[in-house]
Amino acid sequence: MVIHVFPQSTRHLSISKEDKLGEAQTLLQGMQLTKGEGGSPAQGDQTVRRNITFDKAILPLTSPTDDLASLPDLTEDILLKEMHKRYKRQQIYTYIGEILVAINPFKELQIYSIPASMLYKNVVARNSLPPHIYGTADAIYHSLVMEKLPQCCVISGESGAGKTESAKYMVNQFLRLADCEEGGLNLKIEQANPLLEAFGNAQTTMNNNSSRFAKYLELIFSREGRVLGAGISHYLLEKSRVVYQNPGERNFHIFYLMFAGLSPDEYNLYGLQGPQYHRYLNRSGFDLRTMMTQTAKDKMDKFRQSLQTVGFNKDDEDNLLTCLSAVLHIGDIQFITSANNDVAQIINMEVLNKVSEMIQVPSEELDSALTSEITVTRGEAIRRQRDVYHAGDCRDALAKALYARLFGWVVNGINHLLQPLEDSPEDTLEVGVLDIFGFEDFSRNSFEQLCINLANEQLQNFFNKHVFQQEQEAYQTEGVTMELVRFVDNKPTVDLFLQVRNLLVHHIKVGL
Repeated sequence: MVIHVFPQSTRHLSISKEDKLGEAQTLLQGMQLTKGEGGSPAQGDQTVRRNITFDKAILPLTSPTDDLASLPDLTEDILLKEMHKRYKRQQIYTYIGEILVAINPFKELQIYSIPASMLYKNVVARNSLPPHIYGTADAIYHSLVMEKLPQCCVISGESGAGKTESAKYMVNQFLRLADCEEGGLNLKIEQANPLLEAFGNAQTTMNNNSSRFAKYLELIFSREGRVLGAGISHYLLEKSRVVYQNPGERNFHIFYLMFAGLSPDEYNLYGLQGPQYHRYLNRSGFDLRTMMTQTAKDKMDKFRQSLQTVGFNKDDEDNLLTCLSAVLHIGDIQFITSANNDVAQIINMEVLNKVSEMIQVPSEELDSALTSEITVTRGEAIRRQRDVYHAGDCRDALAKALYARLFGWVVNGINHLLQPLEDSPEDTLEVGVLDIFGFEDFSRNSFEQLCINLANEQLQNFFNKHVFQQEQEAYQTEGVTMELVRFVDNKPTVDLFLQVRNLLVHHIKVGL
C-alpha cells in the first residue's frame, strides 16, 4: 500500500536534477514492489532490534533505510531485500521520498498509542523518528497551517493492503493535532466508520473486510488549524453485490449483522426468516447459520449505538431496517411464464404485497412496474410486457437502486451532523483523504470493479506523467545530460477506456 501526498503547492527541495530523477525512479520501483507483500514476519529471526520507548510509546529504531530514496545503489534486488529486512523487524512503514509505503502486518502492533501519536506532533526533522503514518499526517497538517493551502492524500493499494485502517489512523492523528470548534466532533467522525463499513464493506476472497466503495473524507480547518467540521463523499458503491456475489464471497456486512442482532419481535415486524431463506444471501455457499454469533450481535449493537451518536433517532433506525428488509424481500419475488404467452407473471403475491407495504407503493403499480414497461412514441404511450428474464433484471435493478439510495441517505445524515457550525468562519482550508477500494481481478468482475480498476490505472498514469515525463522534459529543456528512466507506460490502456468514441465504452453505457 502506498500513501501519496498531493499538496496544492509543491515544495521544491534544493537537490540536483540527478537526485530528483533517481528519487523518482525509486518511487516507482517501491510502488511496484509493494504489490503482493503482506505475509507474516518470519519466525525465529535474530535481527529484530530493540525498540524506542518514550513514556510508553513503543516505536522501532530509526535506521539508514527509513527512506529508500537515500540508498546509494538503487536496484530492484536491493530495494526488495531492504523492504524484506524491515518487515521482519516489524518496521511496516518506509519512506520513499514524499511517499509512505506501508505493508500490512496482519496483526496488532504497539505503535498506534496516544503517546506515540504525541511524538509525531510538530516534528522538526523527519529523520529523527522512524517512518509512521502519524509522521505523514503531521507533515500534511504542518503544510496546511504554514502554507495556507488545501492538502490531499491518496491511499492506494491492492485489496487487503490496509487502506481503510490507514485512513482511520491518519484522520485520528489530524484530530489530535487540531482543536475542534464543536464538542463531540471527534467522536462523531470516529463513530461514522462503523456505519460506513457496515453498509459499504463485504467479505471477498482476498479480504474479510473489503471496502466496496471509494470514500473521500474532507476535514475542514480554520486558517489557524482548528478542525471546524468534515464531509464525506462516496463513489462507485458496488451495487451489484446486493444481488450477486462470486463464489466464496458475501453480501454487505449489514445484512448479516441485522439477522444476528434483531430481536424475535423485530423478525416478525420486518417479515424476516433466517438469512438462509432469502435469495440475495443464500447463494454464496456459506452456512449462514454459523454467522449468527455473539460477535455479530455485538457489532449490531455497536452499529445501533453509532447511529445514535451520529444523530439518527429511533424513527430513522426503524426506517433504515425497513428498507433493508424490503431489499431482501424484493429479491424473493419470483416469476413464471404465463400459460398463454411468454410474459412474466409473479407467483408469490404475498411477498409483493409485503414489499409494497414497506416501500409504500400500491401493489398493483409495483406489479406493473416489474412485469411491464411503457414507452412513449409521438405522444402515444405503448405498454410492453416483459419476459421472465427481463422482469428478473428489473427486480434486481430495483433492489440495487433502493440500497444505493439508502447508503446515500446514511452518508447525507452523517454529513449533516459533521458540517461546520453556522457561525464558523467562511475562509477555511481543507485536507482531503481519498480511500479507494483496491485493484482486483475476479472470475467475474462487476462494472463497479471495472471502474475502480480504471481509477487505479489513472492514478498510476498521473504518477508516471508528473514524476517521470515532466521531469525528463525539464532535463531536455535545460540541456542536462541524463539517462532516460524506463517505466511501463499504461496510457494506451487508460485511453482504451476513456476515448469518447471508443466502442467498448459505448457498449458499457448501453449495458447500463
